[in-house]
Amino acid sequence: MPVKDIHFHGTFSNNRGKFLALLIGGFFVLVTSCFNYINLTNILFAARKQEIGIRKVNGATRSYVFSQFLVDTLLSALISFGLALIMLELILPWFNSLMDTQIRLAKDLQFIGLGILLFLLTVAFSGFYPAIKYSATKTTNLLKDIENNVSGKSYSRRILTTFQFILAIVFIQMIMVIDRQGKHLDNQDVLGYDE
Repeated sequence: MPVKDIHFHGTFSNNRGKFLALLIGGFFVLVTSCFNYINLTNILFAARKQEIGIRKVNGATRSYVFSQFLVDTLLSALISFGLALIMLELILPWFNSLMDTQIRLAKDLQFIGLGILLFLLTVAFSGFYPAIKYSATKTTNLLKDIENNVSGKSYSRRILTTFQFILAIVFIQMIMVIDRQGKHLDNQDVLGYDE
């Protein structure tokens, strides 16, 4: 086997499979977080709709309201990414000692570029839908006193919540299967191997 192929296709362990499993798991968590942020933005919009209506009456354009929602998302994501990096730096030594690994955060240009790209994709994915939806809302609808606006017909909120639960169920089932496989490997009597 060529030396360059050993990293992902090693004979004793399939590192590529582990890497893809962790990558897909991380992607599920990120998508669920983005959907959760969109749901929270939908709910909080009921409290902020009069503020936005007053801004529009005072001359705020659609692009201004759009950029306001996008900047809110950008700041929330920036704080979250910063806290995530700090927590990762604090927890990584403990994780390395527990799992007997040598994982560390790379501080090269490629890692920083991928981090910035992930940050921008997260902001775009979780921020564009609320920004487009609420910047297009008519001023008259924003200033109406509609009682119990949160419990109205919000199909997007229902769809996002349902999708979030589906992702959570799939994630829990994957964890249960991995746990059963681990227990099976621990209890399996390997024939022909004298320890």
